[in-house]
Amino acid sequence: EALRKSAAERIASGITVSDPKQVVVIRTASDAHRTEVATAASDVYYGFFDGEQKIDWQSFFDRLEQYGFCVETIDSLAARKVQRYVRRLRDEEQ
Repeated sequence: EALRKSAAERIASGITVSDPKQVVVIRTASDAHRTEVATAASDVYYGFFDGEQKIDWQSFFDRLEQYGFCVETIDSLAARKVQRYVRRLRDEEQ
């Protein structure tokens, strides 16, 4: 519940990154474990995909990029770590 509220507050305040030079590429699994990545991923999930049974991962990662983080490919180990984290968020709600 606290994550959902904080995500909603950040989304409402319009915190996003529009300058592509500021985007951080998540290349490794350890990059995916960074607190900043988890916070951005939870913001994207709760802001745009909350309650969805199936997540459109291309859309998810496109939105994550607006928060300053991107992956090289959706089938990378780093992307799968982010996906597992988001699935845990979704499963905790059910």
